[in-house]
Parts: sequence; structure tokens; C-alpha cells
Amino acid sequence: MLAVLPEFRAARRSGFTLVELLVVIAIIGVLVALLLPAVQAAREAARRTECQNNVKQIGLACHNFHDAHLIFPPASDRIVRTTHSVRWGPGWATHILPFVEQSAIYNTMDMTPGSDYFYSVNFQNWPGPTAPRLVNIAKLQDLVVKFYVCPSSPLPKKIEPEDEIGWGQHVQAGNYVGVMGATTSALSPTDPTGDNRVCDCAATLAPNQYQHGGYLASNGVLVPGMRTRIADITDGSSNTIMIAEQSDWGERPPGIGTASAVQRLDIRSTERMGIWASVGVSVATFTPTSTTSCSGNEGGTVMTVRHHPGTKKRTSHQDGMGPYGWNGPIQSAHSGGAFTLRGDGSVQYLSYTIDRAALNWLCVRDDGNS
Repeated sequence: MLAVLPEFRAARRSGFTLVELLVVIAIIGVLVALLLPAVQAAREAARRTECQNNVKQIGLACHNFHDAHLIFPPASDRIVRTTHSVRWGPGWATHILPFVEQSAIYNTMDMTPGSDYFYSVNFQNWPGPTAPRLVNIAKLQDLVVKFYVCPSSPLPKKIEPEDEIGWGQHVQAGNYVGVMGATTSALSPTDPTGDNRVCDCAATLAPNQYQHGGYLASNGVLVPGMRTRIADITDGSSNTIMIAEQSDWGERPPGIGTASAVQRLDIRSTERMGIWASVGVSVATFTPTSTTSCSGNEGGTVMTVRHHPGTKKRTSHQDGMGPYGWNGPIQSAHSGGAFTLRGDGSVQYLSYTIDRAALNWLCVRDDGNS
């Protein structure tokens, strides 16, 4: 056998063949496919922890407010005005600004209940120089309080109030909403306790204008027109929800409103006015009962639990999930549930599998179930 000369051995080149290269690429692809879900899960776990901390901070602020004023932050201030039928006062998220490191802004706003709106969708061209209470919207313009934003939420942080088309997205919407109570079920506008503290705010517009309506309850903690104390939560503050999460997109199927195809929809209670204003009611004092005339009143930063947690698809014109409605559901961008704040300041993850009766017990302040 002929020996291979040294110079020929030196001339050989080592490297990957095409097959070997493809195998390496395939292995890398498999590793990435295996690692990516783990990385995404770790990131979501971190975001979920941050969301939980947000709710905890809101709870601390609410209790600091209670310590200072002997009531929880009002869901709505009573504001009397004769030239307009709807009042938009400061909501709970505005009242606790001094307790979430925003005292500088809060102290410059006009918070005195009186004859004008806190800020209004009815005055065009915000923030023009002549409309009442423009000092408030000017101070709140583009303010984003991080405690009000779920980091997992795909929804916009700021919205353009509906009646101010062209003004731009300058008002924080937030991902947390006050709970004013619960109805017996999604189809029953009745008080689970039998005490007649629920009214049916039937839609007053044409069927294709789907935003009005819903069920309104006054059996919870953050009720418009009420000043709730810890002592009023006779079921125990640790057993009663006062604030809940709304952080994911909803869906409007064909036949609801003017939709001819499935549409992605913002179903937050704050989608129309943002998180700073409260609710729109047509009277100076407002406590929903079975005999209350609720038509024309407009939801805002509080809601009545009507639909099961995790509901994200609209079902009818009068499901209360529109931008004027009162029944935006508890739902989140997390998996399997959403964060809620109890009256004692603790944070609980509410599972979408919760029994309806148990959900009602958690949302009603005085049903005798603990």
C-alpha cells in the first residue's frame, strides 16, 4: 500500500459537511423551542407578581385614606349641576393619589364638590382655557400612575375620552376597577340577599347602539353616593372584594351592535372616561334599588359583578359591557383568574372556576356569609 505523503495530509481541510450543519441548526431550533416557553413563563410570572404588588399598593392607599378620613375613598362625589344631567365627579383612584406618591398633582386640583364637573366629556377641545375645572384635566393629562397598570395587559395605557374625538390619548385608563356589589346572576337583576339593592338600567338607545344598560347594585363596598367604612362590611373585610382587575381585550361577535364580524373590544369599565372620573348619574344622591330609575346613568370606575369572572365575549345589546355600561367583567391577561383586593387590604387571585354563589358572597358586604 502506498504511504500518504505528509504534504498531502497537511493539505486536507477539516469542517462541517452540509448534513452536519443542518443537524446542528435543527438541534439549536429544538433547544430554542424548548427554552422559549420557559422564558415566557418566567417573564409572565414576574409580570404577575408585579400586578399583585400593584393591587397591594392600591389596598394600602385605600386603607391610608380610611385612616385619614374614616371612610374608604368614595366611588363618586355628589355634584349638583342644573345645566347638564350627568355628573362626573372624582373617583376612588383620584382620591387616593396623595397615598400613591402623587400629592404634588393632587394638591393642585380643584376637588371641591360644587356646581361644575371634576372634568367633563361635554366640553370640547380639552384643555381649552374657558371650560370649568380645566385645572384638573390639565394636571392629569398624560399622568400614568404605574400602580394602576397591569404589566401583562395588552390594552392601551391611555385613552381618548369618547366625546373628545381629536383631542388624543391623554387620559390614563388603568386596569383596576371598584366593585359596587353583585347581582344574583348574569340574567337576574336581583340582590342575592333579597334586600332589593339592584336595579336594571335597561338600554335606552336603539339596538345598534349597544353601549348603555346593565345591572346596578348597592350591596358592595364602593357604591356611588355612599361613604363606606370598614364597620359597614359586616361579613368581614377579609371576605369582601372592593377592587378587581380588568386587563385583557374582549370580543364583540357579529350581531352585537353594528359588528358584521368578530371585533376585538376594550371592555374595561374605564374605557370611556379613564380612571380619574367616577360615574355619571342624573341625581345628586344615587343608591340603586329595585325601584330606582337607573335609565340614562353611565358607568365609570366602578362596576357591578354580573358576569362570571373571565367573561370576555359580549352576549347581547344589554349585557352592560359597553363603554357606558355597568357590568364590565372581572378578567385579566393572566392565566385562569384575576387579582382582587379584599377590604382588609389583602390580595387574592380569583379563579375563573369559582362557584357563582361564592362569588356573590365575596362581592356583597353584608350577606351573612363569611
